[in-house]
Amino acid sequence: ENQMNFVTMNTGRVFANEAVADFIEVGYSVKSCKSLDPKYKDSQCLWRRTSTSVDTDVTKGGTEAVLVENVEEFKLRYFGKGKQDFNTQWNSGPNGEASTKDKYPELVEVNLTLVQPEGVSENLSKKKKYSMQIVVPVHFPNNKE
Repeated sequence: ENQMNFVTMNTGRVFANEAVADFIEVGYSVKSCKSLDPKYKDSQCLWRRTSTSVDTDVTKGGTEAVLVENVEEFKLRYFGKGKQDFNTQWNSGPNGEASTKDKYPELVEVNLTLVQPEGVSENLSKKKKYSMQIVVPVHFPNNKE
């Protein structure tokens, strides 16, 4: 519900002579980070992790980068064949339930809410919030028919 880890072939070379695989591990999660601006407090941040070494644990390794600071909410829901509605959990691995094992979601709903950092404007009676909800199609889930 609050993190996603997967392997994708949606990658590219940064340099023409760079030796990279055709696939990478990718992960998204929320955890604390230091603000780049010293006048603001530390906050929760949305992180993206990538690893060009794909191994048996898709949740570890690689390098991380902050995508956005001041995250109040990051929630994911998944939809695919075998499920009647969006679900907060999806496990395609060997420990997944029968309806998701060896299958990948066809849609991922992303809910993201950011809050105005403390110290931006002391005159406001409450912090401003910015929310986004989007449903992202997985174009090639590679599921067996």
